[in-house]
Amino acid sequence: MADHGHNGHQQPDTFEVRILRQDAPNQSSYWERHRVKYEHDMNVISVLQRIAARGTTTDGKQV
Repeated sequence: MADHGHNGHQQPDTFEVRILRQDAPNQSSYWERHRVKYEHDMNVISVLQRIAARGTTTDGKQV
């Protein structure tokens, strides 16, 4: 269940992150989708760390 934030709005349990990846300079880019558990005071670095620790996208592909 989601908590209520400072402004009274309900905080999400999870949120989706889309990352544009490119394996090499001469290769095409592609999008990855990740679902991250919401935690209070998260920032971009902490979100990326959680994605790296999990190691899979929302559709089950290895990162």
